[in-house]
Amino acid sequence: MLAAAAVTDLSDVCVDGTDAIRLGLAGKPDPAIFLEAARQLRVAPARAVVVEDAEAGLQAAARGGFGLVVGMDRAGVGERLRAAGADLVVSDLSELDLSLTRVLPGWAGGESGSDPWLLRYDGFDPATEGLREALCTLGNGYWGTRGAAPEADADAVHYPGTYLAGVYNRVRTDLGTHSVEDEHMVNVPNWLPLLFKVADNDWFHPSSPQLVTYQQELDLRRAVLTRVIRFRDDAGRTTRVTSRRFLSQTAPHVAVLDSTFEAEDWSGPMTVRSALDGRVANRNVAADQLLTGTHLTPRRAAEIDGETVLLEMETTQSGIHIAMASRTRALRGSRQLALSRRLLTDDTGWVAHEFELQLEQGHPVRVEKVVFVGQAPRVQHRPVRTGHGPHPAASTLPAQGQGPWSRGQWRSAAPSKTWPTATGSMVSVGEKAMTLVKLVYR
Repeated sequence: MLAAAAVTDLSDVCVDGTDAIRLGLAGKPDPAIFLEAARQLRVAPARAVVVEDAEAGLQAAARGGFGLVVGMDRAGVGERLRAAGADLVVSDLSELDLSLTRVLPGWAGGESGSDPWLLRYDGFDPATEGLREALCTLGNGYWGTRGAAPEADADAVHYPGTYLAGVYNRVRTDLGTHSVEDEHMVNVPNWLPLLFKVADNDWFHPSSPQLVTYQQELDLRRAVLTRVIRFRDDAGRTTRVTSRRFLSQTAPHVAVLDSTFEAEDWSGPMTVRSALDGRVANRNVAADQLLTGTHLTPRRAAEIDGETVLLEMETTQSGIHIAMASRTRALRGSRQLALSRRLLTDDTGWVAHEFELQLEQGHPVRVEKVVFVGQAPRVQHRPVRTGHGPHPAASTLPAQGQGPWSRGQWRSAAPSKTWPTATGSMVSVGEKAMTLVKLVYR
């Protein structure tokens, strides 16, 4: 075959099936034939690349510890090739630039290309999603959020976790013969939920068979997580959703999720639900599965104004009040759209605004979700001053890298707010939080 293709002189070593029989090498998915080729090349497997189009061959390369395993996808089975062990999937070798491509072993299939500040993922992989969420965590010193999909609840694949500095809680678990008391950093309400569905379809989920494209990129320089997905429903309607999120470095209590919806080949209605979810638990450590994971109790879920909702929770033992407010707007270009919203609440700690967008082919709509979070101890009879500087509107995201705060691109707001923290003052805290959001964004 090599001779027929006139490429024999391009190979320093050739180990084929005949050699495998002669040397008594096991067949794929055993890595023996690849290891023999590496031995003859005098190259350590960890410094060698394997290109394969068969699942058994990819399994063999992965088991052999090769530094880069490339899957050749000629039949649209990229997810199967990744599941078999491919670090990178291409449809043509011309797509592979070994001088630039840097796949990072142990980084859940991520690659950085020519920029070490970027971590990219191509395709949705349930087997590695948990690790990808951890690696794509964003934080600013005050709080941090795992890189979970906004459409996903905690399950066997996803774990949307958000944590505030200094928010701990102690719980006791009765194990029958004895009880265990332990303390955890609390998984606080999930601010990410932004669900959407086309017409009368089900709500989109990353595991949906309708998924066409799933790409995610963490920009470590800017501390921005970007995701681009495309999905096609049973009616053949293709939709692209580009989302970017960040936790502000200048106004540490503020986070933004900015999502652009594009109808590629259709026009019609899309329903969007923007929520705050306090029905969360600490369930991400296998060793703690038998222990009590519930650390929050609901205090209030309300609508502050026509575009803003508020959720208040309290830790069960340490008594830390947490107020989280979310303002959601929709824009076409620079024009804000008038929305008819439905308020949805759940007494167990969940609140949402649901509204309908009329998408038009070629006219994207941007949904901007801005979230503010604050906390206050249960008993503390003196005010706590929490400093807040300017923070970015979502439209400044492309310029956010390389220190835009030093170039005065973010609007100013009141430099500080005094929040009362005595017992029973949580309503006041929530209203102060919303006041600050309005000050900054109006």
